[in-house]
Amino acid sequence: MPTHQQISERGAISYRDVYLGKLSAELIKERIGNGLTLDASTLRSKLAEFRAELTSLSDTDLEIKVGDSDRVRHYKNAQWVSSEVELARCWVWPAMGGIAWASGRLSAVAEKFSLPTLFPLTDEKRVKLDSIAGDLAVISNRLPIIVFVQDGARCPGLHPSYDGKRGDGEFDIDDGCHRAIAAWQAGHRMLPAFVGYLPRAFR
Repeated sequence: MPTHQQISERGAISYRDVYLGKLSAELIKERIGNGLTLDASTLRSKLAEFRAELTSLSDTDLEIKVGDSDRVRHYKNAQWVSSEVELARCWVWPAMGGIAWASGRLSAVAEKFSLPTLFPLTDEKRVKLDSIAGDLAVISNRLPIIVFVQDGARCPGLHPSYDGKRGDGEFDIDDGCHRAIAAWQAGHRMLPAFVGYLPRAFR
């Protein structure tokens, strides 16, 4: 696991880059939700078009599009780097996607997704996960997941409900839980990510 300093030296980015990543992912989610398939050429052109439109917006307009004031506060207060993360060190959003049993370490949640008789999913959720899995090679390098790091006393992580459970150097996923689950189930153990370090006193 790289140190905070090593990652920062490798790929510092701004919170505007994170906004663009988040909003671009929402575009892809909408396409998947409408049953549309992706190919590399279509994805590149759509993302280029969408990002060109977003880049011209002010910070305030971008924040309005993000829509969640608490998320905006986290994004603006973090120090951001572009890197790769170990999926085994990631924790999903508590009750990700509105699924009550889908909380905790990503690897454990992914195993539950593989046991539909014990951990049932709605047809809509299953179709969404299957669609992402089918497009994973196209999506993963162009839409990094967004995570916050838990780094001892320096960085508090994102989800207080996980405090005392995850270890230092582990990651709370803010956006991209379904992509990360699909990647794990496909055998991937690393994934591109925008990594946020929150100040020690931040909550």
